[in-house]
Amino acid sequence: MSKFFILLFCITLFLISCRPQEHNIEIETINFVDPFIGTAVHPELHPGVETFQGNVSVIPLNTHSGTPPSNREFYKWRRPFLEGFVHCAKIDTTTYPGLVVTPLFGERIPNLDDKDSGYSLQTASPGYYKVRLDDRYLFAEMTGTSHTSLSRFRFQNGWAHIALYFFTKEGKMGDGVMRISAINEIEGYRQLSLDNDESAPSKLYFVARFNRSAMGGGLIKNGTILPESVVETEGRAGGVFSFRTMDAGAVQLKIAFSPIGIEHARAMFEIEQPAWSFELIHLRARQSWESILSKIKVMGPTIDQTLFYTSLYRALVAANPGVWHQHRTWNPFSGSSESVLQRMVHANCAARATDHSLPASGTALENPQRLSGQLSRWRTQFFNIQPNGYPPHGSVTALSSNLCFTLLGLIPDCHGGFILVPPSFDFVEIYDNAERSLPFTLKIQRKGADAERITKAKLNKSPQASFYLQSSDIIPGGMLELTLGR
Repeated sequence: MSKFFILLFCITLFLISCRPQEHNIEIETINFVDPFIGTAVHPELHPGVETFQGNVSVIPLNTHSGTPPSNREFYKWRRPFLEGFVHCAKIDTTTYPGLVVTPLFGERIPNLDDKDSGYSLQTASPGYYKVRLDDRYLFAEMTGTSHTSLSRFRFQNGWAHIALYFFTKEGKMGDGVMRISAINEIEGYRQLSLDNDESAPSKLYFVARFNRSAMGGGLIKNGTILPESVVETEGRAGGVFSFRTMDAGAVQLKIAFSPIGIEHARAMFEIEQPAWSFELIHLRARQSWESILSKIKVMGPTIDQTLFYTSLYRALVAANPGVWHQHRTWNPFSGSSESVLQRMVHANCAARATDHSLPASGTALENPQRLSGQLSRWRTQFFNIQPNGYPPHGSVTALSSNLCFTLLGLIPDCHGGFILVPPSFDFVEIYDNAERSLPFTLKIQRKGADAERITKAKLNKSPQASFYLQSSDIIPGGMLELTLGR
């Protein structure tokens, strides 16, 4: 009898385990971000590495061979060649001072004229970029922290070389110095010229360090490898490090910048990258972006979610240039205590004050019904999830923040309130700050497939006489219910 009950018990457990389970799998918001959107048309967009509140960017530099740097964009979708990767400090968005890193592969002595390579298998997400350089038989990956970048190059067996050159897009750099400070490290500085801005720093310092000792190389000036360990330069200068990759192992490179001094840059390694762990740095960059992007959660068509989170990511990047202060510190976003929504409002209103081509500018705010139609046509005409899916002109801050508010159906009036227009989503949750757990929730009921007009609104169960909200209605949390009809 006991065997019978044991058998019955086992059969019951088996049947329970075989029942289909209902899984409520929530996709991370970062997975909706596509950094390649718009990179075929807008000159400021790129799929490279940006960290949240970071002061360092890594941008793939693809070129038409022979085009001088000052006359080209950094990146454009499907350009045929890739020269290297610009690791730049965010002084402003016109100069991009820093270093261009070019990995090479081949003979014992590097061919420094071999700058361009075909490329394929690009992958990008917030805080990460990967590509295969086909002509150099290697994979390159990049990630970063607030003040440093980290690259990992996977070569085949043979001689691998990594060249680093001073770089600025507009040529706004003066004299400088480079010095090989160790068998795996190079340091230096370059004079800056920022249109006579007295509050800006006079020099940009850097330290670049490899995870293994070099077996050759040296400093470079005008395309020639020099025997000296220190070089002063007025022109194109850099350094090259050579490695024998018989184990087909990865060569890693981390770079730090500082306006204060070389030792300050070197200290950034100890603070932000004390060990050589690409996966850990990448994970932290990803987690940082996920924590901020998920402050606004939306449910609706996948295309709209992709456009929303990509634009939210870009608006936060563009609204956060590195801030240089007169007391010679380098701070991240000056309003770091602000919520995501507040940052977006401030960035959007500042951009609209100068860019009157946006549909939410000027007198358009006085007629919500007309404004809704303008925004709908603007979104349909210019945006999609392809590399050409962005307007070719206008500031990234203005375009991205405006699209986010259009999709949310909340248009800032830049006087402390929001005009309600039909949102693209069926459900929205806004966690306005990290301290409060109660979100502001937006629920939408559509009366028909062609429902394009707000017919009813309730805020915390109370009917609204006008389709307008104050910021104070959103900040404490609560619920807004909208009914859309014809």
